[in-house]
Amino acid sequence: MKSRIFGWAIVLLFAVMLSPSRAQQVVNLIQNGGFETGAMTPWASYANSPGARTTTVVKDCVGAAKPEGPIEGSYCLHVNVTALGANNYAIGLQPRPTVTYQSGKKYTFSVFLKCKSGTMQVTLKPELGADPWTGYGSRVVTMTDKWVEYYTTTPVFSSNVTPGQVSMHIGYAIGEFWIDDAKLYEGDYVPTVVKNKFGAQNPTPENSATDVAREVVLGWKPGPFAATHDVYFGTNFDDVNNATPAKPLGVLVSAGQTDSTFDPQGLLEFGQTYYWRVDEVNAPSAPATFKGTVWSFTAEPYSYTLTGVTATASSSTAGMGPEKTVNGSGLSATGQHSTLDTDMWLSGTGQSLPAWIQYRFPRVTKLVSMTVWNSNQRVESMVGFGARSVVIEYSVDGQTWSTLNTVEIPRASGMDTYAGSEIDLAGIEAQFVKLTIQSNWGGFVPQVGLSEVRFVYVPMTARQPTPASGSEGASLEPVLSWRPGREAVSHNVYLSGDRQAVIHGTALLESATSTRIQADRLEYGKTYFWKVDEVGGDGSVRAGDVWSFSTTEFLAVEDFESYTDDEGNRIYEAWIDGLTNGASGSTVGHMTAPFAEQTIVQSGRQSMPMDYDNSKAPFYSEAERVFDAPQNWTVDGISDLTLFVRGYPALGSVAVAEAGGKMTLTGAGADIWGNSDEFTYAFKVLNGDGNMIARVVSNGTGTNTWAKGGVMIRDSLNGGSTHAMMVITGGGGNGASFQSRVATNGVSTNVDSVAVVAPPYWVKMERVGGSLTGSVSADGKTWTTLGSAFIAMENPVYIGLCVTSHEAGVDRTYQFDNISTSGAVTGAWQGVVINSSRHNSAEILYVTLEDSTGKKATATHANAVTSSTWTEVRFPLTTFTGVNLARVAKLVIGVGDKASPKAGGVGQIYVDDIRVGRKGSSDPGAGVAYYALENDTTDGSGNGRDGVAMGNPVYVDGPAGMGKALLFNGAGGQYVALGTWNPSEATGELSVSLWAKWNGLTTFWQGLMGKRDTWADGQTMWQIEANQTTGTVSFARYNITGATAPALTIGEWTHIVLTFDKVTPQFFYNGKKVGTVTPGFSFGPDTEAGMAFGACEGTGGNPFNGALDEVHLFDRALSSFEVNFLAGIQ
Repeated sequence: MKSRIFGWAIVLLFAVMLSPSRAQQVVNLIQNGGFETGAMTPWASYANSPGARTTTVVKDCVGAAKPEGPIEGSYCLHVNVTALGANNYAIGLQPRPTVTYQSGKKYTFSVFLKCKSGTMQVTLKPELGADPWTGYGSRVVTMTDKWVEYYTTTPVFSSNVTPGQVSMHIGYAIGEFWIDDAKLYEGDYVPTVVKNKFGAQNPTPENSATDVAREVVLGWKPGPFAATHDVYFGTNFDDVNNATPAKPLGVLVSAGQTDSTFDPQGLLEFGQTYYWRVDEVNAPSAPATFKGTVWSFTAEPYSYTLTGVTATASSSTAGMGPEKTVNGSGLSATGQHSTLDTDMWLSGTGQSLPAWIQYRFPRVTKLVSMTVWNSNQRVESMVGFGARSVVIEYSVDGQTWSTLNTVEIPRASGMDTYAGSEIDLAGIEAQFVKLTIQSNWGGFVPQVGLSEVRFVYVPMTARQPTPASGSEGASLEPVLSWRPGREAVSHNVYLSGDRQAVIHGTALLESATSTRIQADRLEYGKTYFWKVDEVGGDGSVRAGDVWSFSTTEFLAVEDFESYTDDEGNRIYEAWIDGLTNGASGSTVGHMTAPFAEQTIVQSGRQSMPMDYDNSKAPFYSEAERVFDAPQNWTVDGISDLTLFVRGYPALGSVAVAEAGGKMTLTGAGADIWGNSDEFTYAFKVLNGDGNMIARVVSNGTGTNTWAKGGVMIRDSLNGGSTHAMMVITGGGGNGASFQSRVATNGVSTNVDSVAVVAPPYWVKMERVGGSLTGSVSADGKTWTTLGSAFIAMENPVYIGLCVTSHEAGVDRTYQFDNISTSGAVTGAWQGVVINSSRHNSAEILYVTLEDSTGKKATATHANAVTSSTWTEVRFPLTTFTGVNLARVAKLVIGVGDKASPKAGGVGQIYVDDIRVGRKGSSDPGAGVAYYALENDTTDGSGNGRDGVAMGNPVYVDGPAGMGKALLFNGAGGQYVALGTWNPSEATGELSVSLWAKWNGLTTFWQGLMGKRDTWADGQTMWQIEANQTTGTVSFARYNITGATAPALTIGEWTHIVLTFDKVTPQFFYNGKKVGTVTPGFSFGPDTEAGMAFGACEGTGGNPFNGALDEVHLFDRALSSFEVNFLAGIQ
């Protein structure tokens, strides 16, 4: 009966979920409220400090305590608040656009929210979008880990408010949450009924996709209760929409299948639009069939417009170069060209006909046609610049030419509606096409021009690889797929970690007829290269481009995500601690649920907290996990064990000394107040009852009247510890103050003296049981109790003198005398600086591996325990000598010196993401040019592109182990000239790698390397240059910057890499991505400009001040693993 009730409950739930989406229609004034564009734009985000929050549009709520997708559509916004400001409104989000709140109307803002775990607060504030930011109906809401719609409604406006906007103040707490389906509309709140979540979702390919492969496999995200799927597929929308199992209409192509993918039979038709639908058939316990949405996509066309075309010409007029015919300037989306002369090419003055313009393609290409937009200036009907009689020639190498034919190109209209003319290219195969213009339409001015030329081609080589070229994190067993050439009947697939082996065809993986093949198992952390050569029916072979991908670096050994709070699956039941076995001082997990840590995490949603207490025998703390089966860590190139560890900072020590009952103590810090303290503490240890008395002789000099100095009894040395103290303040009428905190990390309270007192004055703190009492005296004989607090503290406790300046970073010095104690106060004086809510004792982190025969080995790390940020701890497996790494049975994580135990302290660490694998590092080879600079500028790549050192730069010692480097004086005239060759000629891509030791700013902009003649439009291709005033490094062309990176550190060797993949440039310093990038960057037009390093002009302009070494040029964008290799990271 129970199951039946459950089933009917689900049916009723379905009925509710499938009710109309709203009781009434609303008009959403917010653009992209559901982020369905896949981007955040036009939303705004602000924070009082950079990096205080990150925002990312995502498809899934990864890491959420309750994992699920967006509440509506395919996307939602992930927000991560990483640091707090002075108040909750210091960080915020603002939907756009701004609006006018109209007089006589009210408005409602609603939004779906869910947080990663627990709860988080957000303010929803309709407001005036300008100072003073007046709010209208602000509301603070508390979100949970489930999607819930929250809203606020304004009062009726009595007058128009412009600009009106909504702000979401999110600076309440550090944490992560998601936003979806935000709406702003007129009137009262109208609840959103969640759309049907039980049908198929997230189609692949996406709905309305174009250029879909003919070999496509359809996929979708199943409904949560679906047992089987009915798939409808066809070319008619109505048939696919109306078909049922009883009336299939010829489009029910699969009924009752269990897989969530479907492979249509045969190849799809070129350019055909297809419709498809998936109905979800639920299990008998929840009987229902949910009709799916009809999705559509359009298959790839037979031919494409060619991109990546470059142009040169016999001559040109300034500002009207040949590149204007291939860059789309002046060409509308509907194919009509403007009449603006600077959108066109025009040959130079003083030249005679014939003139020529030549086009180069990325590779040999089969050409179907070209569309030519002739010169279309307003004066065309009078002057006739347009090309008339044109000889079309083509070549595969730019050396040997064949003539296709001579054509007459129709005259342009000289109007903005001009649409161009198509010319048949008869399927010629070429990498170059030259148009030699014999005459123009005017016949009297010997200048000719064209507006635009577009080529249409048939793809004959393999393209669009999966994994995508340059992608990272690929599986060790990837399925390789691609789109085939149009005439291919089979495919030769090459794969290797050696790029040259792929290029030369010596790394054959398989000859196949399919366009999807399974690769052999690969290795962790390695860049692989592959290509597909297409074999035609006549046996001809068309060589493919060389692609690359990089495999994932690590295998998860323990990510802590699977643990729950249920008995039998708790974190401390898998990781055995000292609290469980009594063998050490460790405690794994929190004492109450949730037992795993869910806020301080490296990735995912959980990490392992471990408290350690090394103050008593055995003086170390550890947790161990025994694997269900021995682990084999000798396969797939595994070389390292890594884990992420986060602790708390160590206490800073300070020298203190008492002489004759006197002590001078200097302290800084924000305050001893609130939930956590910052101060200097000189202390001893107290067991049981006792007191300390001191006379405050001087409260020092300074302006802050709430500086504090006196005697304190404290439970621990963490900033948030419970305590009580009796202090004399900094003056200004604040007098004496008794302050206490009765709960760890709790609030502080105070009782101040009624009468103003000032040094010299006596203070006393006394402990009797749990009662702590503070008293003051003018003479050390007659005492007045100022306050007391009851705080249960376990023995021993700390008792001593404290000083805070109440100003972070500013010292204040107090002087004490007549220092005395009573009771069991023991030990020498110790001095510490307390400046964090928690502190860890400085201890060693260790990891022990044990194999199935009981052999053990240990590796250690010195400072991870006292790092307040996540530290990636990496141990080469060779460290664990003697352990059979093919049969690892146990992993131990510990704190302390187990080999030589000695009394230590206490603290807490967090552990996350324990992995084995290999740090990605792959040799990229020498490149198209390589200058080791070992007392010469010879090209070590074997390509013969030797440099010439100009102005006698000096050879000096390079980075450690790298021999010599070349030092440039920064004054001008010293550089290495490389000629005018273009390293990107074959591919349009570029990587530059070098080591630099910068000697600081000069009066020049400083070029590390560049390909430019002058800083003028049309005379630059690219440059890497340091800013004249800031030192910021940039990759740029004339007036367009593609990427920036921070200024180099003066006097230090830095490894610099710049990669450019035709779209996005990226800087790396010492193997790490740095700076900002501007996608869509392109090279400047001067491919024949001079090139140099030590300057950015081919003739030495903008000289570098410093040394360079190990200069590489590549004609491709390097992978991050290849960057690591060049940076010496292995």
